[in-house]
Amino acid sequence: MDFFISIGGHALDIGVALAVLLAVTSLTLRALERYANQKFFQVPLFFVMAKVLGLVLGAGLIYVQYQLRYYDFARLFVPESPWNITVWEFLADRTNPFAYGPIGLIGHIFAPSAAAPLVFLASFAVALGVTIVAAFRVWTPGEAWRGILQTLGFALWFSYVILFGVSLLFWLLFWLNIWALLVLVLVVQAMRHRV
Repeated sequence: MDFFISIGGHALDIGVALAVLLAVTSLTLRALERYANQKFFQVPLFFVMAKVLGLVLGAGLIYVQYQLRYYDFARLFVPESPWNITVWEFLADRTNPFAYGPIGLIGHIFAPSAAAPLVFLASFAVALGVTIVAAFRVWTPGEAWRGILQTLGFALWFSYVILFGVSLLFWLLFWLNIWALLVLVLVVQAMRHRV
């Protein structure tokens, strides 16, 4: 009986975490639809660059914040795992976008072993530079600045989705443990039948 109560509690925790992600995604997409310049969606380069900026920013912040020590599979399933946390700790620490500050990123850039943060920073700078140059070549100056801000806004949202998705994956792997394989098999089967 305790086993089923435990499973029910974890299912509720997972539901809460997914509800937060869906709420943030829904609010962001509604804001983009309502306030975004529709020309932003007509030029695929800006939408793609927003995703690239978000991916680089999300991956860089994850690397700087945890330096891969939280993503070690050898420590994932032990009781002292960094993922052995409640849903509230998960939402307040691992997926809180304000916990990933630029101060930590700047501190890592000037550290003696700063090769990886510099790669993330250089990638971000190149993608942002391409976005800015392309915006002024495609649009008038007023529309260009609006397009750049929209690209940055979408990139921030996408970086949050990256942070949340990676954290959710490892948190679910810890809580589902061996059952994660069953879930993976069910997902693969569902995808096979869909095709």
